[in-house]
Amino acid sequence: MFNEKYVIENIRRSLMMVKSRIYDKLCDLDMEIYKSKEPLSYKMRKTGEYSRVKPGDKWGDLFDCAWFHCTAVVPEKAKGKKVVYVIDINGEGLIYDSDGCPERGITNINSEFDRAMGNPGKRIVQYKDKADGGEKVDFWMDAGCNDLFGKLRENGTVKEAYIATCDDLARDLFYDGIVLLTQAENASAQDPLRYEILDLLQKCHLILRDYTEEEYKQCLELTKERLSKTGGDSPALNLTAFGHAHLDLAWWWPIRETKRKGARTFATALDLLDRYDDYRFGASQPQLFQWIKEDYPELYGKVKEAVKDGRWELLGAVWVEGDSNLVSGESLIRQILYGNAFWEKEFGQRTDFVWMPDTFGYTAAFPQIMKKSGIKYFSTIKLSWSLFNKFPYTNFHWRGLDGSEVLVHMPPEGNYLSEATAKSVAKIKNNIASTGQYGEALLPFGIGDGGGGPSPCHLEYLKRQKNLPGLCPIEQGTMADFFKRLDARSTDLPVWDGEMYLERHLGVFTSAARNKKYNRQMEFLLRDTEIFSALAMKLVGSAYPQEEIERIWKEVLLYQFHDILPGTSIKRVHDESLEAYAQLHKDGSKIRQGAAELLAETISTQGLKEPAVVFNTLSSSRAYWLETEKGYKKLSIPAMGYCAVDLDDIDIISKTEVKSESILENDYLRVAFLPDGSIGSIYHKDIARELLTEPSNLLLVYEDIPNAWNLDYDYRNQIPRRAQLTGCRFVKEGPAEKAIQTYSYGESSIQLTLTLLSDGDILDISADVDWKEKNSMLRVQFSPDVKTSEVISEIQFGHISRSTKKNNIYEKAQMEIPAHRWISLCEPGTNFALLNDCKYGFSVYDNVVEMNLLRGTQFPGVDLDKGAHTFRYGIYID
Repeated sequence: MFNEKYVIENIRRSLMMVKSRIYDKLCDLDMEIYKSKEPLSYKMRKTGEYSRVKPGDKWGDLFDCAWFHCTAVVPEKAKGKKVVYVIDINGEGLIYDSDGCPERGITNINSEFDRAMGNPGKRIVQYKDKADGGEKVDFWMDAGCNDLFGKLRENGTVKEAYIATCDDLARDLFYDGIVLLTQAENASAQDPLRYEILDLLQKCHLILRDYTEEEYKQCLELTKERLSKTGGDSPALNLTAFGHAHLDLAWWWPIRETKRKGARTFATALDLLDRYDDYRFGASQPQLFQWIKEDYPELYGKVKEAVKDGRWELLGAVWVEGDSNLVSGESLIRQILYGNAFWEKEFGQRTDFVWMPDTFGYTAAFPQIMKKSGIKYFSTIKLSWSLFNKFPYTNFHWRGLDGSEVLVHMPPEGNYLSEATAKSVAKIKNNIASTGQYGEALLPFGIGDGGGGPSPCHLEYLKRQKNLPGLCPIEQGTMADFFKRLDARSTDLPVWDGEMYLERHLGVFTSAARNKKYNRQMEFLLRDTEIFSALAMKLVGSAYPQEEIERIWKEVLLYQFHDILPGTSIKRVHDESLEAYAQLHKDGSKIRQGAAELLAETISTQGLKEPAVVFNTLSSSRAYWLETEKGYKKLSIPAMGYCAVDLDDIDIISKTEVKSESILENDYLRVAFLPDGSIGSIYHKDIARELLTEPSNLLLVYEDIPNAWNLDYDYRNQIPRRAQLTGCRFVKEGPAEKAIQTYSYGESSIQLTLTLLSDGDILDISADVDWKEKNSMLRVQFSPDVKTSEVISEIQFGHISRSTKKNNIYEKAQMEIPAHRWISLCEPGTNFALLNDCKYGFSVYDNVVEMNLLRGTQFPGVDLDKGAHTFRYGIYID
């Protein structure tokens, strides 16, 4: 018997002593820098602000850029030894070769990923396996003063920069020891293997006294013998490990920094592919590859060669790893269309799977979209983040709205940045066993977000863990090959039918409201633009603006990335995307208008005094009141059609009259208001029924402390505050009756214009809000008198039903649901629908319906929703 805690402490201490002796400092690097606020190209590297720095000196503030010029002479005592650079500038860097081509990325060690004593930061750069002594070291490095999470570390000071020798014996022993110790610590207390390994490592600890070459060799004899053993012949679980570097295209850093993070990551991956024969690397998102192609053409050429050689996998078909719930069906199709078209054009291959590891839930429309786009497989880990219910499967078929199915694998570790240790394997085995499944599983490993992907420590672990007794076989491979093997035995796998709802990050349906409005506007604008452009090409013979439309579409798809459209990036990302949206809308509108004018010229307007042509691009006919300078004209436009109108011939003169009665009424509806501005009654005349049980259109404000991702699951326990009515007037304007209300709350002001057309069956509500609240959430509430246990929500190409009850933990977890233009409560003979033009977050409890309008969260973006907002919503009753 022995004291296990004491033994493990001794082993750890010895291993850390070995680690400290791997690199022996020879001399400091001499460093001069050229600093700038924004990135400079390699050719322009000397145009920045010049200074000299040394370890301990501050070189920049957050997101500053600099070119480091590093020089030194290798001391003669290093002759015949392996020599490396050790560089940590408390930031990220990209080292260039003498021809100006990116060669290797560096990343400071970040506490988020200091795992298993391996420290997978990229601070060690290989120089020569055998130095001659006297060589002159001379290289340039493009640096960013931010860590992989976009933070300023240690006030932007240089931490270390020197040349060192590398002791390969010490390095081998360190990794042998880490692998074995981690395996022992994650073995069961009832497993004799645990004590066999600890006994072996304790022997190594006793051998290591002076940490000499001879002592290292004695220890390596013990560790190598243990690591040479293999597991059983018929394992119940085989792991496919693939290295990758999940890279958020914007998050706590701007898009311009993502392009540099991508170059650092790709350069590091290529360097490691040269050093490790078994290594396979994969990267996703063609948008990232497009940036590398534009900004780093030499590096891109090396990537193309690695793909051609089968060492670099193109991960997934989508243009970016975008949001799934908020975007239109057409956007999801375009993500796959442009993604696979890029892979085919640039690399001569397509992929038949979608890899979206970090997106916040997955729409039930996606299987149909994928299947019809040539996609057979799908993978994510994100549902492992759900707060209340564990997803029941690792391998399964996912069935969508129309019955289409795709094969899904969820890596059972629940992590797309695995440390690839015995601890990882133990978690994988436990998690997949809890589902009752076995067979095949993925182990995606590496460090993302500019961390450079896998580091040598990941690959050293895997090299030693291929088939160790007590673990399970691990082979480095590709996701494509993994899915082929899984598909071959997928007949009896279970089926998940419908949406894959993430019980977390429910605030993303509302945060960054302006982005969400622009996204929906752009989706509809591009639809109309393509319709008009195609008709103009067919009927008028004009050139179809393919390149310009594709350019606009791709940028819209970029801003659908899962940390931009959901509103979970810093304010700079938000502000830059809004500026880009404004230009995209202007560009798209110009194309649409030009094509529409060409079409209008082909339509006869003979006999009309003031002719105009009005188009309807909807797939159903439309009745519409056109407002002119003189008054209002009633139009009836066929589906996907047009009508020529005379603006001189009006039906109602433009005139506004004050109403004394505090109701809005037509032949269908009678809407009555209470003194506080709320709607006290909506009476439907055709069905002779009151539609409300309680006052409605209440503007409620809840405390909203969580970040942009999340809502407080207990927020409904609050007693909400209400915006207070400060003024109201009723008017008749042309064919419409209107109630114009003003409200105040805190420092914010709200104006609602409620409109009922003389022949309309929709109560239309336009809102103008000047929102200035912090950590507050504005919601609008209705209480319809409809008896149902389901709410029907529009999603891409269809609708789904969700429970309005909270009978179990699954229903309770869905406290906020995503929907597009409408949600509806139905009972036989009655349909109460809440419509909107740019909102996505809703809650329905029994017959209480709320739409989330605005938030005021302060992290990670500050005051994203502060300022002016305009939006529309409405009530349709059938």
